[in-house]
Amino acid sequence: MALIRYPGSKEKLTRAIWELFPRGMQFPLESMHVDTSKWRYIEPFFGAGAVGFRTMRWLPQSCGVWINDIDRGIAALWQTVRDASGWLIERVHAFEPNTTWFEKFKAEDGDPSIPDPQAGFRKLALHRMSFSGLGCKAGGPIGGREQNGSHDIGCRWSPDAIEKDIRRLSARMRAIHNLEITNTDFREVLAATRETDFIYLDPPYYDQGPNLYKHSMTHEDHEELADILRHIESQWVLSYDDNSTIRELYRWAQIDTLETKYTIATAKETRRKNCEILISPCPA
Repeated sequence: MALIRYPGSKEKLTRAIWELFPRGMQFPLESMHVDTSKWRYIEPFFGAGAVGFRTMRWLPQSCGVWINDIDRGIAALWQTVRDASGWLIERVHAFEPNTTWFEKFKAEDGDPSIPDPQAGFRKLALHRMSFSGLGCKAGGPIGGREQNGSHDIGCRWSPDAIEKDIRRLSARMRAIHNLEITNTDFREVLAATRETDFIYLDPPYYDQGPNLYKHSMTHEDHEELADILRHIESQWVLSYDDNSTIRELYRWAQIDTLETKYTIATAKETRRKNCEILISPCPA
């Protein structure tokens, strides 16, 4: 399981996404014969980092990495995992999930007065306690407010397992000599890219984004992202929900449909099948 439960995580789709990555950012055997020392790997929508953390595992230490998320709690979590993992582990072992904490963390999610380490821990706990990993977008905690469901609120809170994940990811990030973690808009990230960067983008879903994420995107945001990528010099790969509007926005690009299907659920809907598409520049 990933450290943080997050809707739309690409944990099961990583290998299919990797197929469109440049040589040297895919698998260790590829990396052995490609000089990526001048490259920088960038994710403007990092989220749970399912693809990014696996990619970091193969990257040479000299390759720069820039991870970003507009959700302050997400960015704060990864900053804390890297720079204050000992404090975070102590907090994890001392915490006992209950509905009072769930409601408090949900109500105060995004509060700028909460220090970054606390904001990061709260984000981790909130998503682990929430239905389908929806965090502040969840209608309620696992097991419901009365805790009469088939699973209780603490069923996904295993301190020893969480500690193991924190230590593993902390070591992976600290192994990168030049790792930048930011909390800003995707436009600012893409405006600062260069030709030697490779960008993997996993923006909020077009259809279900407003139901799944605290920071979703408007149609105009999706449209602007498409326009930026059409003219950017960097190499990139983009994953999206399969949607006719997105296909139209990227009609100038290469679009591949993933055969792998998985489910997305919200508290108000039954689970249904969803399909991903991968978008990349057309070969020259």
